[in-house]
Amino acid sequence: MPATDADNYRHTRSDKSLRAWLFLAEEASDDPFVHGIYLANHSNVMLTNVEIEGGAVLTVGEEAVACGGGRPLFYRNVQPGEQVWVDRYDSFLDSDYLIQLTIKIKAAGLPDLVRTVATKGGKAYPVLLWSDQEWADER
Repeated sequence: MPATDADNYRHTRSDKSLRAWLFLAEEASDDPFVHGIYLANHSNVMLTNVEIEGGAVLTVGEEAVACGGGRPLFYRNVQPGEQVWVDRYDSFLDSDYLIQLTIKIKAAGLPDLVRTVATKGGKAYPVLLWSDQEWADER
């Protein structure tokens, strides 16, 4: 089970009373190199549709080579308090890759979210939605 929001995100808002409602979280594992990444719904809103698509690019000298990607994951009716699997990360094998996740979320009463998260080594756990129902800034 992924850790709590306080363990996984850097608070970027000036109002520190705001809580992260949607964010990516890391699963604790016995393997120090491999862990799962989950989308955690700590909001009070059911996510009617969640689509997650991943990919990877390896840079070799001056060239970038696309080398990863698979079928998108689809989740429906993700309830408050639930978490859905996004990807598996291996800090030894994946550290040289630029790993990208594209996350699309639809929920009643909220504007649609389309966010692309890309980081070298793939380890980043951004907040997507804050408790004041503001989508997080693109960073």
